[in-house]
Amino acid sequence: MTLERTRPLPAGRYWADIFPQNRAAWSAWISLNQNSGKAKLVTTEHTDPVAGAPEHDFVIFETTDQLVWPDEVMGFAPNVAGPNVTSSDDTVDKPEPSADPLDQFGKLTQGIYAAGAIAAGLIVLVGVFSIMKGHR
Repeated sequence: MTLERTRPLPAGRYWADIFPQNRAAWSAWISLNQNSGKAKLVTTEHTDPVAGAPEHDFVIFETTDQLVWPDEVMGFAPNVAGPNVTSSDDTVDKPEPSADPLDQFGKLTQGIYAAGAIAAGLIVLVGVFSIMKGHR
């Protein structure tokens, strides 16, 4: 996630979470720039309050020209949205999927068999060397 801090805001593709306190400024900004043909709203997702986090809207928008972005009025800076960002799910870090427990058990079993085979081989070698030493 990379915040775009260049001002004026360069032409590009961006995403942002719009919280209630920023909604009026955002609505005015996007309306003005859509009407002038310099910005386009690509995606909007609404999220209700969850676990103490306030409601907000996730937006992806594109600009075709450098645009004024008044940080002090907007209350936030937009994030650069690469082509892989198509929804809010694409902007959060997710844990790696956990491995299948049966697969892990299979690997453990293979390791135990391998260790057993090595131990058996060492026992045979020690026995052979003991027999050879006794015949001298």
